[in-house]
Amino acid sequence: HHYQLLGNTQSSRTAKDQIAWPAQDNDCGKGLRIGMIDTDHSLDHPALKGQHITSQTMISAGINRPVTDHGTAVASLLIGKPGSPFAGLLPRAQLFNAAVFRARDNKHTDTTAEWIISAIDWLLEQKVQTINMSLGGPRNLLLDVAIQRSIQAGVIVVAAAGNTGAFGAQSLTV
Repeated sequence: HHYQLLGNTQSSRTAKDQIAWPAQDNDCGKGLRIGMIDTDHSLDHPALKGQHITSQTMISAGINRPVTDHGTAVASLLIGKPGSPFAGLLPRAQLFNAAVFRARDNKHTDTTAEWIISAIDWLLEQKVQTINMSLGGPRNLLLDVAIQRSIQAGVIVVAAAGNTGAFGAQSLTV
């Protein structure tokens, strides 16, 4: 099965503003280990410079990788540097990014259930406490097993319901 990115990279509002996150000190997230399954991200982005990020790609050499806009946006929402234009919710957390998306051409970016499962395995090895997946696609029984294994290990899995809501054609069913 193939899966697509979900989300809006065009928002100009910070994560805190989008969900009315209460005022916090800049140590929020200290000690947390967050997993993210997405595209690569740009470490040159002002919100991510100097933040604690470990990355691993699940894509084989020679496969085209997409632009980093989506992964950068999601990473900024999660751990964006305090005081930057895109301060994140948990700026002192450590982020582990598993890059799973490929660029098929200028218009199509996707990943496979196999690469997502590899990402979940790697993130569990990193001892993350939560995994964020901003992606959607059809139900896959092997992916279901990997997600259930994560939940049984005490890891919280946060998955996109899709841009069209929980009953949209692109929602990931677990």
